[in-house]
Amino acid sequence: MVRTYKPFYRSRPGRLLLSSTLAVMLLTVLLPYTPAGTWFDLVPLPPALLATIVLITLLYAAASEAVKRRFYAAARRPRSAARRYRGAWGRRELGTASAGYRRK
Repeated sequence: MVRTYKPFYRSRPGRLLLSSTLAVMLLTVLLPYTPAGTWFDLVPLPPALLATIVLITLLYAAASEAVKRRFYAAARRPRSAARRYRGAWGRRELGTASAGYRRK
């Protein structure tokens, strides 16, 4: 989701990353139903809980995409010169000393 500025559906990950992610997801869900799952005393999750996990994942994807769009839109917006050079002390003019400090 956050690896690129493009929308996630326009920027495809590498084949190895995509295949390993899908394999781990599939293994995680199916492991409790296998004999190896009984060796580790794994219990299958109820369908309602699996649906909740999928919903939370989809909401995370939508929220991260929305925040990413706002972030990159603000980063591309030009800033005015006065605001760019204002600095940490407020309204400091270019080339002049601040009101509280004068050179002797």
